[in-house]
Amino acid sequence: MRRFGKPQRGPIPFRYVFIFTCVVFILLTAQGIWLIEKGIKPTLIRVAESRINQIATAAINDAISKQVADGIDTAELTVVSTDNEGMITSIDWNTTAFQRVLSEATIRVQNNLKRVENGELDQLGVADDVDIETTGPRPKGIVYEIPLGQATNNSLLANLGPRIPVQFTPIGSVDTDLYAKLTEYGINNVYVEIFVHIEVKVKIVIPFATKETKVTTDIPVGMRIVSGRVPQFYNNGSNSGSPSLPGVIIDTEKEKEKDE
Repeated sequence: MRRFGKPQRGPIPFRYVFIFTCVVFILLTAQGIWLIEKGIKPTLIRVAESRINQIATAAINDAISKQVADGIDTAELTVVSTDNEGMITSIDWNTTAFQRVLSEATIRVQNNLKRVENGELDQLGVADDVDIETTGPRPKGIVYEIPLGQATNNSLLANLGPRIPVQFTPIGSVDTDLYAKLTEYGINNVYVEIFVHIEVKVKIVIPFATKETKVTTDIPVGMRIVSGRVPQFYNNGSNSGSPSLPGVIIDTEKEKEKDE
């Protein structure tokens, strides 16, 4: 009588092994991308946004504080009007000086942001104002590099892992404006502080994500004390109170927005 045994199984054909390996690789890759999308990317974007904001603000401050503010004559920038009795009636902008300061500020800021975009932080002195770790020459266009360990929110792992390059690009033009802050100073005096308001939109780019954000900063560029006629009677400390400050007006939409 003939007996039939179980057939002997040979090795799995290579093509099946290859197909199985490819399927597993694709599944693991998709899972890794999903983990980056849901877990790592938001944290890295937050870190990148914070650092880019600091770097861009430092570059703007460098452009205004070191290059524009020194050339501003506050007395020339404002025009004080008084009545026949020497009382201050209004403080207005000198239109010519106003436009000149804004134009110069815009050009300076655009130039500095362009240099930051190219990764030229050392030439601007931004690296001294912002804590930026350097591990050698930075490739052109790379503003900052984030260790991947920072995505874990663990201080022990913050500096571990490969570094993620961060780039940034200004979007559109730089918006600049001047506004004044008025403060009562002594008896019938006004302390005028002049600020440059800078606003610029930038795009933050990391290898697997981008985000647009807005960088705004206000930089003091000048001050002056405007004196009116001293009142005949100043009763400090009595129940009658002190005389009120005469009406002072800065004719600018920025000041109106501040008051609102």
